[in-house]
Amino acid sequence: MKNLLLFLVFVFSLITLSAQNKMSATLQGDIEQHPKQWQEILVVGSERVDAVQFEEQYRSQYATRKEFTLAFLQELKKQSEFQEMWLEELDYYDLDFEITHRFWSVNIVVIKAPAKTIQYLEKHPDVYWMEEITERKVEWIKPVSMVSTNQKSPNGKEQGIVAVKGDSLWMLGYTGRGSKLLTFDTGVWPKHPVFRDQFYGNHVPLDHAWYGYDTYFPGDKSDAHGTHVTGTCLGLDPATSDTIGLAFNAYFMATDPIVQSLADIKPAIEILKAYEWAMNPDGDLTTINDMPDVINNSWGRSYGPDDSVACDGWVNDLFINVEVAGIVSIHSAGNSGPGPSTIGYPAVSNASVVNNFSIGAVNGNVSSFPIANFSSRGPTVCGDTGSLLIKPEVVAPGVNVRSSIRDSDGNFTYANFQGTSMAAPHVSGVSLLLREAFPQATATQIKESLYYTATDLGVTGEDNSYGMGMIDAMAAYNYLSG
Repeated sequence: MKNLLLFLVFVFSLITLSAQNKMSATLQGDIEQHPKQWQEILVVGSERVDAVQFEEQYRSQYATRKEFTLAFLQELKKQSEFQEMWLEELDYYDLDFEITHRFWSVNIVVIKAPAKTIQYLEKHPDVYWMEEITERKVEWIKPVSMVSTNQKSPNGKEQGIVAVKGDSLWMLGYTGRGSKLLTFDTGVWPKHPVFRDQFYGNHVPLDHAWYGYDTYFPGDKSDAHGTHVTGTCLGLDPATSDTIGLAFNAYFMATDPIVQSLADIKPAIEILKAYEWAMNPDGDLTTINDMPDVINNSWGRSYGPDDSVACDGWVNDLFINVEVAGIVSIHSAGNSGPGPSTIGYPAVSNASVVNNFSIGAVNGNVSSFPIANFSSRGPTVCGDTGSLLIKPEVVAPGVNVRSSIRDSDGNFTYANFQGTSMAAPHVSGVSLLLREAFPQATATQIKESLYYTATDLGVTGEDNSYGMGMIDAMAAYNYLSG
């Protein structure tokens, strides 16, 4: 009996220790102030797939990228099944709760529960972290300038395309054919002439190509930010051969969680829904042909000096999982420069030298490609040494970039925008070209090809303004060829 009691004390001690730092300060404060009030929280499970280790261990066992991705998605789904254990335990002990959403791309359950249930979960070994669903608000990265223009360039191509040498891959026959973009932004007007034939929803059920938050049918917000971004990735007007985009034969998908009004800002847990959809648009985890090849993220948010979620937690796990699943995820660095350590979230995190892959902005209309004053700078606030400390990873044209919009009168036209939101789609467009050229390349390999072959700018070597430098599509192609 004495040994049993000692064992129980030992187990209780372990559980008590595991309860430390499992609850956000916001949630802790609300429970203390409103002990009888139910809170809607996300519960992050302790069981997780170490995606990097999974890739290192199993990638070579599969003949194709598709076979590996299918195995990885099944592994993610399998780890989420551990949710059943503690959910059934809550039922067993008659603890009140209500499930509002369950995820598999990361091990998270969203529940509504009173303080008693939350405090029980805080001590549970199967629970890693809890926070309120309203935390981690996500904002758009507003361009520093947006000027409408009727300018067209028949039989022409935008200077940004030339600057990143995307047209060199056209000469080799690569135009993005067969690859798919997901514009993760304010939405998109899919009937704009520069890409209306490329909307993936023309070929599959709409809910396989559009994940709508604010509108059931595809649409964009008033400034047409997502439409502008999409045009830079893959726009070409077939009537005039006015080429504003890099991968003009690629398809695109879209979602619209990013908003311009502060009153409508969504928390990160809502963003997770669209990412999970992106990893399985058709609802069938035995297929991957429906997944996008590239996600362009021209959004983010600022954060305070005490905001630890900028550097760790479930959001980082999500982006690692997206990469290991084979999706090239590209992020705008932010428009808060020129001060140091101004990279936005989630671009600031540094799980590896290319995750998250943040993009600064240069003036692509000037041959020396000077850094834009507004472009956010490193180093990352997440610490580490060497390249892991430096941000952004690379730069691309983001000054006076002409691309597609729909104006306030409903006309499909063009505008010159400035911002790292305009730089990121240049990198996404080149990534679509590289995916066509190298269908078996991993997402990490594609990003590494852009990173290691970038043209050095500014001070010699990698720095916190230009990162590794200006992307070079042809050099990246040669890197992957080797």
